[in-house]
Amino acid sequence: MSRAQGPLPAATLQRAVDEFMEVSRQRWLLGIGAVATATTAFAAASVASGGWWLPGLVAVIALAVVSAVRPDDHTGLVVVGVVIWQWLARIDDVGTPWLPVAACCLLVFHALTALTAVVPTSGTIPGATIRRWTERTAVVAVATVAMWIVVVVLDRRDLPGNGALTGLAVLIVAAAATAIRARSVGPGTR
Repeated sequence: MSRAQGPLPAATLQRAVDEFMEVSRQRWLLGIGAVATATTAFAAASVASGGWWLPGLVAVIALAVVSAVRPDDHTGLVVVGVVIWQWLARIDDVGTPWLPVAACCLLVFHALTALTAVVPTSGTIPGATIRRWTERTAVVAVATVAMWIVVVVLDRRDLPGNGALTGLAVLIVAAAATAIRARSVGPGTR
């Protein structure tokens, strides 16, 4: 019987168990956060659509777990794709407050898996790094919500579209995000 068809060698199984036992507490928390935010994004889309798509929910949870375990893989992209696909296929309301909830949850999912990908499973991330990632993610989240508010205000007005006004709103939000970003990064850091 070839090795590919037989049971796993004891050394391979032992190495997998050792790796599992060496996972840091911080890595567990980041992984749980990634799964929770991906699931919450899917749940927000489900609530906004008025119905649950159970196979999609199971797929998002399973893929989010895989992404939390192997954050340097492309599985996270599939998670984001499934949530976005569900949103685009089932929801046609830009004014629903579930939109920024889902968007911000996907943002945090991405930030958590990206942060987790740069640290070994047994490693811990310094507090300063976590603080910087949190601040930068918060800036993007605030800009996302601000842009959604602009879209809702323009959508609810009974006026013909105005490209100049929309462009100005986008520039204001971008300038505010850039100003906040510039203040959050000290001299000599990137």
